[in-house]
Amino acid sequence: MNRTLAAFVFAAASLGATASFAENLNNPAFPADTAQGTQVSRAEVQADLAQARADGSLLSAGDNTAYPVIQARSTLSREQVQAEARSTSRASYASLSTHREMPL
Repeated sequence: MNRTLAAFVFAAASLGATASFAENLNNPAFPADTAQGTQVSRAEVQADLAQARADGSLLSAGDNTAYPVIQARSTLSREQVQAEARSTSRASYASLSTHREMPL
């Protein structure tokens, strides 16, 4: 009897859970999908696609390792970069030296 009752309770609970996931098409919180307008014409999209194919910036399917290398130009000189590295190194050392008194 207990097994039958347990099976019945389990079946009723699973049907109740299924009903709770049913979609309500009249819910104003979830409006129906509408077509989105675009500011770009089909010809412009096709021109962009042709340009991407020509300059190699369009990856083909399965070609996930051949990203184009885009090197950003630095606005700093070599001396400025070295000075920044030295000051950062000093600041890191100074912050470490102030925490030496802390017990581990």
